[in-house]
Amino acid sequence: MSVVNLTPEVTTIRALAPVVAGQTKQTTEWVDTANYDGVRFIAVMGTITSGAEVSMVAKQSDESNGGSAEEISGSKLVVSDDDGSTGFIVEVKRPTSRYVALEITRATQNAVIELVIAELYGPRKYPAPQDADITDQVVVAG
Repeated sequence: MSVVNLTPEVTTIRALAPVVAGQTKQTTEWVDTANYDGVRFIAVMGTITSGAEVSMVAKQSDESNGGSAEEISGSKLVVSDDDGSTGFIVEVKRPTSRYVALEITRATQNAVIELVIAELYGPRKYPAPQDADITDQVVVAG
C-alpha cells in the first residue's frame, strides 16, 4: 500500500468566514475548478435554534460571479436542528461548469455557520498551490 501526502495534492480555500446567527441564505465564494478534478466543501455549523430549517446545496456556473448558477442535482443536504456544532461534506467530482459554490439556506429560526472550507483536488499541476488565506503548511512523517 502506498502512502500519499494529501497536502501537495489539494488546494485549500477558506470559502466562507464565520456567519453569525441568522436566517439569511449564505453562498461561499465561487471556486474556480479549472485544472482540478473536483472540489469538496466542508461546512461546520455552530448553534442551530430548535425549529430552524437549514439545508445546503452545491451550485455551478460558467461565470465567476455565479451569474448563470444552477443547482447540482443530488447535492442537497438537509441539516437537522439538533446538528449544531457538527460538520457536513458536499463533494462535486468533475463539475460540468468551471465555478462551484455551496449555498446554505437558513430559515424560520437562527443558525450559525462556523466556517466553510473548500478543497480542490486532482490538480493537473503539482504541487497544488495554496490559497492566500492559508499562511503555512507542513508535511511530516511520524
